[in-house]
Amino acid sequence: RYEITLNCIEFLKKVGKEPKIAILAEGREDDFGRGKEVSNSIVDSKKLTKLIEENTSEEVKNYFILIEKAINSDSNIIIAPNGRVGNIIFRTLVLLSSWPSYGAVTFGIDSVYIDTSRDQSIDGYVRSLTLANDLSNK
Repeated sequence: RYEITLNCIEFLKKVGKEPKIAILAEGREDDFGRGKEVSNSIVDSKKLTKLIEENTSEEVKNYFILIEKAINSDSNIIIAPNGRVGNIIFRTLVLLSSWPSYGAVTFGIDSVYIDTSRDQSIDGYVRSLTLANDLSNK
């Protein structure tokens, strides 16, 4: 998740955006002790937040499970506690709440590759193709 965060920071800066990072966990901070997975997630989110604070100059805040606060703070990098939770967040925001998706930029390869959902709308596919084209021309 640290490497993903660094890639997101670099990408946003390349496209002229100021990164604002939100770290999420599987519970509130005071939920520690309510189960091994929740406790581990809280510990991991604190470690990740500290690592980012110590190694970048970017704004980062641990919102724990409070994704609504992360979104309302205009965070443009939201790091989920794991891939399953990230997928649920995507499906809730994009497929249920109709947030516009541009797909996921794939980092670490030389070519431009945008990952999209099989359940994406036609407009979503068009946005993803437009983003891929724009990135290819830069």
